Amino acid sequence: MDAFIKQVSDLCEGTIDHYGQHVVDRTAQLSLGIVATIAFLVGLVLQDIRMSLVIFGFSFFVLLLVVVPPWPMFNRHPVKYKSVAIQPKQ
Repeated sequence: MDAFIKQVSDLCEGTIDHYGQHVVDRTAQLSLGIVATIAFLVGLVLQDIRMSLVIFGFSFFVLLLVVVPPWPMFNRHPVKYKSVAIQPKQ
């Protein structure tokens, strides 16, 4: 049972670097803005709010699949920490 919990925990960990976080943030913001505009315009032209909501909802879930998992492309620039300099005791 502990092994199963460890596997689930490892899958849910989702570590990405700072540059990857920036890419995810910009991708989500731009995509949601573009999709919201397109959904609004389609709903306006067709005079159908349901179509507008379907377009936005479907696009939102596709965007979730793109930005939420910790894909390897979001972890290409890992943080390099300085090594600790041990000072001799005096």
